[in-house]
Amino acid sequence: MAGQLLFREFSAIIRGFYLLGAIIKKTQEVKMSPNKNWPEKKRLLEEIDKLKKKIIRLEEEKKRQQEVERALREKEEMYRAIVEGSHDAIYIYRGDNFLFFNENVSRLTGYTPDELSQLNIWELIHPEDRSRVYEYAQKRFQGQPAPTVYEARVISKDGEVHHCEFSVVMIKFQGETAVLRAVRDITPRKKMELALQESEDKFRKLAEDAQVGVYLHQDGIFRYINPCFARMFGYKIDEIVGRLGPVDFCHPDDWPLVARKIEARYRDEEAKAHYNFRGVRKDGSVRIMEVYGSRTTFQQRPAIIGMIMDVTAEKERERKLQASLKEKEVLLQEIHHRVKNNMQIISSLLRLQARQANNPHFEQLIQVCQNRIRSMALIHEKFYETSDFTKIDFNDYARRLLSYLLAIYIKDEKQITLDIGIQDVFLDINKAIPCGLLINEIVSNSLKHAFPGGKRGTISLKMRRTNHQEVELIIADDGVGFPPKFDLHKTTSLGLQLVKDLVRQLGGHFELIQRRGIEYRIYFQG
Repeated sequence: MAGQLLFREFSAIIRGFYLLGAIIKKTQEVKMSPNKNWPEKKRLLEEIDKLKKKIIRLEEEKKRQQEVERALREKEEMYRAIVEGSHDAIYIYRGDNFLFFNENVSRLTGYTPDELSQLNIWELIHPEDRSRVYEYAQKRFQGQPAPTVYEARVISKDGEVHHCEFSVVMIKFQGETAVLRAVRDITPRKKMELALQESEDKFRKLAEDAQVGVYLHQDGIFRYINPCFARMFGYKIDEIVGRLGPVDFCHPDDWPLVARKIEARYRDEEAKAHYNFRGVRKDGSVRIMEVYGSRTTFQQRPAIIGMIMDVTAEKERERKLQASLKEKEVLLQEIHHRVKNNMQIISSLLRLQARQANNPHFEQLIQVCQNRIRSMALIHEKFYETSDFTKIDFNDYARRLLSYLLAIYIKDEKQITLDIGIQDVFLDINKAIPCGLLINEIVSNSLKHAFPGGKRGTISLKMRRTNHQEVELIIADDGVGFPPKFDLHKTTSLGLQLVKDLVRQLGGHFELIQRRGIEYRIYFQG
């Protein structure tokens, strides 16, 4: 390029000198021929004028040529800056040899510029891609259609394989046809695409083999369903995908619910949804469906992906189970009711027997038995009244039991104050009966012995769950307490022996504290 510019510049100078010499020669001829006629002089002057005009045109042409050459140099510098500054490997070739390449070709391939100059360009193309790329080149040189952008693998000097994108264009270089290639290393992108493809294949495999329906819908149309989804509704896959949407499979009465759930996810009000609805199969039959769905993105736009299961059989079994459970609840209520009534009958028979015996001591023993029966009967009464047969609320039970005992033992209702505080303690029947008997024994003992001679006082009952999930039961009175030489471990009292047995039955332990009366602290798992 520089040589051609120098040659044109030198040629212009030579032509300028030649014209200038011709003008000088003609001028001398006019001066040295004073005797020539006027026409001859006029002709010479016209030739001189023409020569001057040629010089002016030559100067203008020279300026234009210089402008063109300056523009060409600027373009060449610009193209060189683009080529050298590009992240792509750029080279020009003709046949099998490089005519030009930038530094990135060396970086990509690992070859030095000298090695590249001696290298056959086709050795850089992976053997499995070489014939295809060579065929493109041949078609291009023959003027036949060939891809201008394609992918192929390049092998570097150390054997590393690079996935590359080729952009190709035919150009004129040094007066002849050549090929310019821009090669971009897309190996990281290909690895990402491969990982994405593997992930997609795994998901597709999982979805295709799943025994639940898998779906993806967008804009009210299913974009993907798995075979199980199609079988579930009695369709073929191609009858649904791209044609039908959720509304086509939903019972009309349930569509408002389904539509609200879908809209809430599109508006990001619900990230996930789980609900049941009635689905309509192709044959018109109705099935109960359980659906899980969440918001996702498909082709850069919001969509919903999820799973669906036919739970008709499960719902029918659940209905039958609920009906059976209801029957058992009714039966269990009746059992608790009859047990309570039978206990009341036993208590009434004992009371009649006591009256006939006409023995005060015997009557007291019968009353103690009646109280114990009443404490158990109240448990069965509570279970009869409740809808939950696994546990009862002990707060209401304790209040009713203590009110009953107070009415039995205390004539003046103002003599004894009850202080009851139970914090949401619920017990099953296996714990409730021994706990009820325990409260009956301790409170009855306080009412009989702690307040002699009509002494006023307070009986408190506190019950709560500790941080260790134990039940803490505290029963205390501010009465006269035990005699001074009382020993808990040596006592033969039937009431206290029964307290020990009941605590043992609860799997717990207790403390007996004597200060301003008696306080029992009982702990058990409940």
